[in-house]
Amino acid sequence: MSEPDFKRVGILGVGLIGGSLGGALKGLYRDRIEVRGYGRSEENLREALKKGLIDFYSLDPDDIARGADLLVLATPVSGFETLVTRLRRVLSSGSVVIDVGSVKGELVHTIESLLPEGVGFVGCHPIAGSEKSGAVNADPGLFRDALCVITPTEKTSQEVLSRVRMLWEVLGCRVVQMSPEEHDRVFGLISHLPHVLSYALVKTVGDLDSDALRFSGRGFRDTTRIAKSPPGLWVDICLYNRDNLLLFIDRLIDELKEIGIVLRGRDRNKLLEIFTRARSLRQGLGDDC
Repeated sequence: MSEPDFKRVGILGVGLIGGSLGGALKGLYRDRIEVRGYGRSEENLREALKKGLIDFYSLDPDDIARGADLLVLATPVSGFETLVTRLRRVLSSGSVVIDVGSVKGELVHTIESLLPEGVGFVGCHPIAGSEKSGAVNADPGLFRDALCVITPTEKTSQEVLSRVRMLWEVLGCRVVQMSPEEHDRVFGLISHLPHVLSYALVKTVGDLDSDALRFSGRGFRDTTRIAKSPPGLWVDICLYNRDNLLLFIDRLIDELKEIGIVLRGRDRNKLLEIFTRARSLRQGLGDDC
């Protein structure tokens, strides 16, 4: 195994993604890399230390950022700007900052503008999360064969971009590059909109007849699994990607209205056409999705 490109890693937010990243790096490099973790819950941080995901923890983010050559923003996205504003004074020139959030867009440009000269930044989104959270659910193998989207801008140096790409590839990811804006359009469609729909579907059933939830089978449970995701996390993501989401929600409403019109008209052929088209698209994803 080659030497790690980053020797001291600071992880701000040692949850599912942050903890898994720390554990993956420790599994690869053991004593050749130091991983430090910050979070608001000491109980969670103790769990991360116990599982070997980190070497050291602190409730003070300054302790984690100071001296780190790689700093990972893995808190809820609403905390990124405050953390970077606070920590920019202790970041070393030549260090690299990445995030692992599910939304990019203007947030990437804001972080870039806050970082001091000589500190690189690349937005990253490993597509490896789940509805679970916390260090207790962290898995060092989480990124193996996963997709990771990186979102450089015109300000990103090629040297920093190459180092960050290599980091994810070493962890076993397939890396894809796109702009922050394209990221939010794509993931607004395939991630953010489904979360909104899942929350809305469960709430609709609950409001109409909460007792009916007792009878839910695999279909309903599979369809609404992501409604178990932490609400606060997804509130922030939806608000940051608000403009895209409003467009997509309007389009989804139009689709539901069309199905309603077809049902009222008892047009079996048109309903079959709609469902067949959707089934064909879904089958194209494969059975492992």
